[in-house]
This record gives sequence, C-alpha cells and structure tokens, in this order.
Amino acid sequence: MTKLKIALVAFLGLLLGAPAFAQSSRELQRAFMKIDAQIETGINYRVYNVLVGDANLELKLYAASKEGVQHPQAIASFKSSLLQYALAASLWERKLQGAGWKTISPTEPMYRGLVTSYPDATKSLKEGGAMCDDRTLSIEFLLPLIWQRAGEQSKLAMSLM
Repeated sequence: MTKLKIALVAFLGLLLGAPAFAQSSRELQRAFMKIDAQIETGINYRVYNVLVGDANLELKLYAASKEGVQHPQAIASFKSSLLQYALAASLWERKLQGAGWKTISPTEPMYRGLVTSYPDATKSLKEGGAMCDDRTLSIEFLLPLIWQRAGEQSKLAMSLM
C-alpha cells in the first residue's frame, strides 16, 4: 500500500509539474512575440516599456527553471534580444526628449558601437539605413533596424528551445 501511495504521489508530481515547465517556456516565447507583434502594428513608448519589462521577467523566471538550465543557448539569444529591445527603449526615450536629441553624432561614444552592431545603419535614409547627410544617425530610422535584429534573435532563441 505504501509503495502504491509513493508511486501515485510521484506520478501526480510529474503530471502536475510538467505543465508548469511547458507554461514557463510558452510564456517566455509569448512575451517576446508580443513585443514583435506590437511593433509591427504600431506601439507607443509606455506600452513598449511595459512589454520589455514583462519579457525581462519571463526570461528571469525561465532561466531559473529546470527547463531553462537545459537551454543555455536559447537563454543567451533571448538575453541578446532583450538587450537590443532595451537599447531601442533608451534611444526612443532620447528621441522624445526634444529636437536636439533625435540624432546621434559621430562624436558620441555610442555612435561607433551602433554602426558596428548595425552595419545597415550606415546606409543612407533612402537606402533603408539610418545615416543622415551630415553623418549623424537618425534615431527614427535606427529603431526599426534594432527591432529587426532583436526579433531575429528572439526567433533564433525560440528555435533553440
């Protein structure tokens, strides 16, 4: 009788525990897909920051789970995606501060990192890049490039799960 109880408890534990792990990865994927979907349909700054915060929380929860520990490459890709979404948030905030902050000058420390990380940004605005005539980067045209790369990283992460 005791062996039967132990077996029953173990079975129920596995049965009830499995959906929790699946839910964790599903929620993580959903959080990142939500950001991408909102960007595609149009998003405002406040909603964007909430979505990025939600994705950060889901990533932390998943990374701490047993399933997350088994997928370090997926975690790394999600973290890369999240860093890019956070970069976009900080640039977007800068853009909202006023007219003088809508571009990034070649003399600014972040300029080199941006053109290295996002080579398409060096294309002219007409060519789909973010480079203005005066060699500054337009934040308005840089954001879609960052979002595109972040979306690619999150899709890669999902394929690694």
